[in-house]
Amino acid sequence: MTETYRFIAGEATIYPAAILCRALGVSRSGYYAWRERPTRQDQLASKVEEVFWQNSRRYGSRRITAELRDQTVVGRHRMRRLMRDKVCRPSSRGALYLGQPIPGMLSE
Repeated sequence: MTETYRFIAGEATIYPAAILCRALGVSRSGYYAWRERPTRQDQLASKVEEVFWQNSRRYGSRRITAELRDQTVVGRHRMRRLMRDKVCRPSSRGALYLGQPIPGMLSE
């Protein structure tokens, strides 16, 4: 479907988008929604990053989704993808345990 929309976007300077959509069997509303999507995606990504840094890099995808729920409709899995793309990884609150004992900590 994306290839069809890209073709329409390229040819829209020559032919009207409505005619191209009808000829290719796609809805006009779908084409226009696709055309606006990157803008909305970038706006959402900047909001995600802003909330992430405002909360000292502690919030994960579930908390950020809950935080943005009243502003926009967004799912948790989309939020996870946006966070992964922006490299927003929450830091842990406690000490990091790597599975190996620290020398001198265990009495023998």
